[in-house]
Amino acid sequence: MTGFQGIQQRALLIALLIIWVCIGLVPAAAQSSPAEPPKTPIDLILIVDTSATMVGKAGGQNIFPDVKRALKELVEACGPGDNVILIPYDADVRARAAAVIYDKQDKAAMRAEIDALTAPGLWTYTAAAIQKGLEEARRLDEAQGAGKHPKVVVLLTDGLNEPPPAVRGSAAEVHLDDVARRFQGMPWFVWQVQLGPKIDVGVDEAFRAAGFPNYRPVRTAAADLNKVRADILSEAEAEKARQAAERAAAEKRKMAAQPDENAQRTAAEAQMRRQEEGKRRAQAAAKEMEALRLQEEASRRAARERQIIGAAVLAGLAVVAVVIVLLRRRPQPHGTLQYWRPGEPPRTFDITSAGKRRLRVGPTAGDLVLAGLGDRGLTLRAARVEGQVLCVIEADDGVGLTFRGKPVNRLELYDRDQFQLGDHSLQYEGEVGSRTE
Repeated sequence: MTGFQGIQQRALLIALLIIWVCIGLVPAAAQSSPAEPPKTPIDLILIVDTSATMVGKAGGQNIFPDVKRALKELVEACGPGDNVILIPYDADVRARAAAVIYDKQDKAAMRAEIDALTAPGLWTYTAAAIQKGLEEARRLDEAQGAGKHPKVVVLLTDGLNEPPPAVRGSAAEVHLDDVARRFQGMPWFVWQVQLGPKIDVGVDEAFRAAGFPNYRPVRTAAADLNKVRADILSEAEAEKARQAAERAAAEKRKMAAQPDENAQRTAAEAQMRRQEEGKRRAQAAAKEMEALRLQEEASRRAARERQIIGAAVLAGLAVVAVVIVLLRRRPQPHGTLQYWRPGEPPRTFDITSAGKRRLRVGPTAGDLVLAGLGDRGLTLRAARVEGQVLCVIEADDGVGLTFRGKPVNRLELYDRDQFQLGDHSLQYEGEVGSRTE
């Protein structure tokens, strides 16, 4: 379905809904299904080895495609409210900013970051990466309130740990044993996911020696990662239940030790709560009776006015037809652009939310500003091609727009098309389908 067809359908539904409300066809009180119990949000910290051994160099095996697939499966398993932090590392550690998952667009942005990962590193500084991941877990705990979200730290490496020579033996070197002992006792989950030939023995021994309560090495395929998450949440809920039981028992002991005066006050407060609950139920019953009365009135009004339904619906369809004609005259570009420079994380520009027929990309002014383009840029607009509304880019002379290695002045964009503008790489995502040629 194209973006324009979606607008047509939404316009039709809105117009019909307005008409039906006016003539009393929409019931005054709609029944709703019970809401599902809320799921516990988690903070997911993904530590991924980007050294060259991960792609089969320097004696390693090429497991990087499986690692990316595993990372994307973990992100796909996330629910609303989850925080995700991506931490690539080799000789140094490069923690990305925390991303909150709200919808499919947030997951798509994370998948794009993962797809952009490469593994050119010459060294593997696992101790420093784990230290950074646990520090991020503690930072989130302090910001949220300890224990509000379960913390899940997932390490994906091929088990070939080799810190850079510049730090070996120096006072600045980070050691796995020190990191594990420093954070021991924390109720966080540390999982070492084994997709390569072996687990990282140093990591395994350090966390076991420190008595880290929720450390676990896991050998799993990408298809099993949803179960890994379910296991983590099950253990997290059990830990929360245990802590709640301990708090309840402590409160009970405290209440038992209070003087009789406190017990009487507690009984009076309980009686007051019961009275308030009785009032609340009476008010709820009154509201329900009123809702039923209004619904019956709406039904009677609908019965009296059925004779004008046909005319009203026809008038509504005429309004919709006018809306459709107007919309056909003013197509707007839709979709999103991912853009990045070498060595920088991708960023997203929402073309649809801009709400304009034409968008300008330039070096200093416009809807999307990209540095390093000189004094030229390009224009995005909508065009109809073979019955579809496509996003089209038109480049100024000499701007340096290339697609598949060839310079172009005009480009019709299909879903997942990638092109280059100066020293920027861009990727379009839309609803028009992928390029077929």
